[in-house]
Amino acid sequence: MASVRTTRTVYLPSDPRTAAQFRSSGRLDRGEGISADDAYARRRDLDPAVPDDEEEADYWALTDAGLAGLAAAEGPRFVIAVRARPEQIVAAGPDGSGRVSVADVAWSQVSALFIDEAEALPAVAAARAALADPDAFAERTAALVTAHDLLWYAPEELDALLG
Repeated sequence: MASVRTTRTVYLPSDPRTAAQFRSSGRLDRGEGISADDAYARRRDLDPAVPDDEEEADYWALTDAGLAGLAAAEGPRFVIAVRARPEQIVAAGPDGSGRVSVADVAWSQVSALFIDEAEALPAVAAARAALADPDAFAERTAALVTAHDLLWYAPEELDALLG
């Protein structure tokens, strides 16, 4: 019997200060992120019914969210993972893009925080510097993603990330 998902993980590009504001207020009115829905997985030649493929699709959604955050914030890539209910996903981008908008998300729905380690910062800066040049950006983001995974933290560890 197939399981029915009652929530979806949405990866929201962010930064530590915005995450602190989210935690302080307890709610996020609206956010833009990436979610590995079935069309997103299929676009990457993955089968969302296969657990390993589902996990890989989530990895790529996290990665895409981290890259999306390069234009929006300075410093390391930072991503907030939230478990959104279907009614909280209020808009979606083109089929297969994974882009979604979420609304009225509680801090208690945050399942993880992801951030670059310090050693990744030169590669992050190089990718960010190439935003205006699509060829250079593709090359530098490929180098960034290949060499530096985002590190996982529990939501309770936010204060340590604020340093």
